[in-house]
Amino acid sequence: MTTWLSGAVIYQVLVDRFANTTEMKPDRGENEFLGGTLNGTRDKLPYLQTMGVNCLWLSPFYQTDAYHGYHITNFDEVDPHFGTLADLKSLVDDCHRRGMKIIADWVPNHCSTQHPFFQAALKDKDCPYREWFYFNKGTKSYRYFLHYPELAKLNLNNPMARRYMLNNARYWLSIGLDGFRIDHAIGPGMGFWKALRRLVNKEFPAVVLLGEVWGAGIAPADFSTLGMLHKQRRRRWGINQQELQLDYQAVFHGVLDFHFAHLLRTHFSKQGKVNADLMAACLDHFSLGYSNSFLPVLFLDNHDLDRFLFECEGKKARLETALSFLFSFPYPRVIYYGTEALMTQRQSILLPLPNADLQARQPMDWKSVDTNMVDLIHQLTSIT
Repeated sequence: MTTWLSGAVIYQVLVDRFANTTEMKPDRGENEFLGGTLNGTRDKLPYLQTMGVNCLWLSPFYQTDAYHGYHITNFDEVDPHFGTLADLKSLVDDCHRRGMKIIADWVPNHCSTQHPFFQAALKDKDCPYREWFYFNKGTKSYRYFLHYPELAKLNLNNPMARRYMLNNARYWLSIGLDGFRIDHAIGPGMGFWKALRRLVNKEFPAVVLLGEVWGAGIAPADFSTLGMLHKQRRRRWGINQQELQLDYQAVFHGVLDFHFAHLLRTHFSKQGKVNADLMAACLDHFSLGYSNSFLPVLFLDNHDLDRFLFECEGKKARLETALSFLFSFPYPRVIYYGTEALMTQRQSILLPLPNADLQARQPMDWKSVDTNMVDLIHQLTSIT
């Protein structure tokens, strides 16, 4: 089955860091809201269309205690920092009027420990929500997302918790979203994904599900937090990223292709031209099991990785060559906000420093948008 995804040029934004209708707060390098909004993003749709973007990817807009939106305190409401439900609906409607698709990050694996459901379960061992999480019997200790105790892992094998999250998916899709980018898709078990896919196939057949299927850097100590635990045990001390992505072909329409990104990031950090080795490695990767019904979604960087230009030591020509190479393949592509503004960073997000991930999540530098880069992206999207 071919979906609209096959021809998608997706632009990823962190709502808080992208645009406001007036002015955003200055970036102080702290984990704080800077003022980006849904309405600010809506105002930039004409700009995105000049580059040939035909799909907008929103970071989580649900109520949250973190600027990036991934620490959710209420799955069913829009966070006031970003706007209102009416603002979201206006953004969805405007995208559709322009012939664009719009997808949103969806985070069913975990929630903030400040979420009322978790707080109730923490305070009362007889609370009905207790079984929505993985508490060690008779204690206040619980399972969480990887090694982040501020994010409690949801037990989506519990019938009530599963029903709640599936209804949440139904609610947001019913307002017109064209799909989800699913955060930490290797966290929940496959039974939950099969249930979600059945719901989508029945009620929203045009919707696409894109999984963040990423296992890089996950230590064996954290394997117990993963839904595909038996496969991780089989692989013992490591996770084969290519195999991991293909594990999900029965439940998702596509996966963010972290293996492809790794190939390009490794290559262009050392040299500026495409060679036979890189081409062969990519073609070999794509031959493993992708099809019209399960697509690799190609990208260079995102909010969890160092910016590609930083990897290329600031060499614009390498970024241009990498983008051109990425667009030479007939698969969906993602552009991370600010790529066309040549946004980079001072140091790696991997360094053990406070707020290191902010290096790749700086506010959009509108004053530095590079017209040549905008023209290049437009050319690339026009010929594919």
